[in-house]
Order: sequence, then C-alpha cells, then structure tokens
Amino acid sequence: MAGEKIALFDFCGTMINFQSADAYVRYVKSHVRKNARMLFIEGVRKFATVSRIMRVLQKFSREGFINKRMLLTQLKGLSFQEMDELAQKFFREVIRPNYIPGVIEAVKKYKAEGYRLLIVSGGYDIYLKYVAEEFGFDDVISTRLDFDGGTFTGRYKGMDCMNAHKVSLLKEYFGRDSLRDCESVAYSDSRSDIPLMKYCRKGVAVLRNSPPPPSRQLYVKGGWIEENGFEVLAW
Repeated sequence: MAGEKIALFDFCGTMINFQSADAYVRYVKSHVRKNARMLFIEGVRKFATVSRIMRVLQKFSREGFINKRMLLTQLKGLSFQEMDELAQKFFREVIRPNYIPGVIEAVKKYKAEGYRLLIVSGGYDIYLKYVAEEFGFDDVISTRLDFDGGTFTGRYKGMDCMNAHKVSLLKEYFGRDSLRDCESVAYSDSRSDIPLMKYCRKGVAVLRNSPPPPSRQLYVKGGWIEENGFEVLAW
C-alpha cells in the first residue's frame, strides 16, 4: 500500500548478542524451587530408554533446534504469574545489558520516521513483550507459550516462530504474500531468515564484526548475504 512503512526485526543475534529462548528456560529453572511435577518429569527423563531419546531427538532435529522443546518441558506446571515475574527480571538483568547498539539505533531511527515496527522471533512472547514496550514496537510475532488455566503446559501455542514459519505467520498477520510493494525492511543475523528478509523490499544482515579480515570478507563475499543483495550492519 502506498505510503506504508514497515520494519521487521529478528531478536536473537540481531537485537541482542545471544539466543534468548533456552537462556530464559535456564534462568527460570535457576530461580524456582522444584515442585513435585518437575521432580517427576526429571525422574522420568533420567530413566528413559536410549531408543526413546533417539526418537525424540530425531523429531526435534527435523523441526529446527533439537533441544528447544525438550528444555521447555522442564517448566511444565509453573504458574503464569511466576513465569511472568521471572520474565520481567530476565528482561532487566539479562536482555538489557546485551543489546546490540547499532541495531537499537536502527530501531529508534525507524520509529522516529513513522515505521510500523514488529519483532519477529523464535524467542518467547512472555519476555519479548517487555522489549516491545521499551522501544515502542507495534507488535510481536513470536513463539507463544501455552497456558491452561494459568498453568504452563510445557508446550508452544501454535507454530514455533522459526525459519519458514516466520513468513507463514507474517502472511497470516498482514494477509499478504509479500511486503515488497511498500517501504519495508527486515533485519536478521541468520541465513535461516532469508525468507523473512526477502518478504520485505530490503534485507539487512546483522553481522558480528569478527572474525577479522580476511575471514570476514570471505564470509560476506560470495556468501548468502551478497547472493541475495542484502545490506550489512556490522557490530
């Protein structure tokens, strides 16, 4: 649509310098007392057969991050209130100190220029909402945690917002196959987000400014960034 301006930002490795989903699970585990349900789950896991573990690993390896779902089940039975309070602490203590300054500057620039801002991430909605509030994002498209009556089920709600799923969720959100007909840009650090970046008119690859040249030059030249005509934001 004419005059429409949209900026999409991946989160992990793009806005922050680490992977947040597993980090959040470990943070919560380190701050809660193990209840009977969690102890039971851990006991079952310890005595699981090798064949069962292999079947699970094979399933998860086809879906993306092998351990992501397995780690998440360890929080099953916790209350939303407890997980949300820890999400706020995780945001303040772990996320805030690890923002990538150049990307945060870009977020603020697009906000000032009137762009519609969205986080599009495989991170969890329970803490990403606090990031969105801090920088004035208009919405968050992410992996959502599933709660039943205020109790965490140990599962996602709907799709894990990873890889091609990001574009599927964006198509549902915008009701459009592409944003290339408007002023649109997507930022990501990962080649797995090529579909996300090509969903917009412009893609920007967020690249750690290491290893030093010539290794970095070899990574950019002739690689997925140059092949797709993406710009580079190095940090």
